[in-house]
Amino acid sequence: QGQITLPTWFALKNSKDAGHLQTLIDRRFEQAHDLERAFEIVLESNALEDCYALAQQYVAEGIAALSILPAGGARQALEELAVFSAQLKQ
Repeated sequence: QGQITLPTWFALKNSKDAGHLQTLIDRRFEQAHDLERAFEIVLESNALEDCYALAQQYVAEGIAALSILPAGGARQALEELAVFSAQLKQ
C-alpha cells in the first residue's frame, strides 16, 4: 500500500545504503530480488534495534504517565502489559 514501516524509515535515515534502499522503494521492488535486498539493508542498518529502543522509550513514558493512577492491581497490570509488549520480537 505504499506505507513505509518504522524499520524502513530508520534504515533510510541511518543506513550507508539508504540511497539504494530509496531506489528499491521508488521502483516498487519490481525487479527480481529487490525485496530481499531491501530486507537485507534494513537488517544491516540496525534499524530493528532502533525500533526496540524507541519502544522502550515509549514504555518508560507510558509507565510514568500511569503514576497518576492509584497504586494497585490495575495499575500494576497496565505497567506489566507495557513492559511485556515492548519485549515481543517477531
